[in-house]
Parts: sequence; C-alpha cells; structure tokens
Amino acid sequence: MMGSYDSQAKSMAKTAKHLEKRIERLDKVDQPRKETWVRMESKGVLDTDLHRLSRKYAEEYYTLDREKQINLVREYVKEVEQAENVRSCIDKLLQEKRGLTQVKKQELGL
Repeated sequence: MMGSYDSQAKSMAKTAKHLEKRIERLDKVDQPRKETWVRMESKGVLDTDLHRLSRKYAEEYYTLDREKQINLVREYVKEVEQAENVRSCIDKLLQEKRGLTQVKKQELGL
C-alpha cells in the first residue's frame, strides 16, 4: 500500500508542476490569441460590431480559463502538501512503533 501512496503522490506533484508551468506560459501572454482576429479580418468582420463582441468574448473566455487553471494548480498544491503531511505522520508512527518494539524486546529479554 505504501508503494501506491508514493506513486500517487509523485503523479500529483508532477501534475501540479505541469500546471504551474502552463500558468507561467499563460501569464506571458497578455492578450487572447490573434489567430481568431486574423481569420475574422480576412472575412471582413472587423468593420462591424460583431468584431468587438467576439473580441470581448475571447478576452473574457481566456481570462476565466486562466483563473480556472490557477485555481486547479492551487488545489493540486494543497493536495500534495496534505499527502506529504500524511506521509511524514506515517513515518513518525512507524519509527515510534519500531522504538516501542525494541524496548519491549529488551524488557522481555531481561
């Protein structure tokens, strides 16, 4: 069971690290993707109100998406921290058990 716990904690940490890198990349991009605007410009949409609406929607969408990803990373970081705390508690309990077992053996041996 300990092996599965270790692998689960490692995969959670790896996922959190990937999400943190993704957020860093998203922070570097201050505006939404321009490919959409280029396509709209080629269709002649830029002269209408439709362009402003679609641009506003794109900005809101990417802002919300980035916020969701940031919250997801925070949740993963919390889960990893909790897993590490549980792991350290388990290790402490195992050490105490070993110590008590040794003391018990010494008392019975005397």
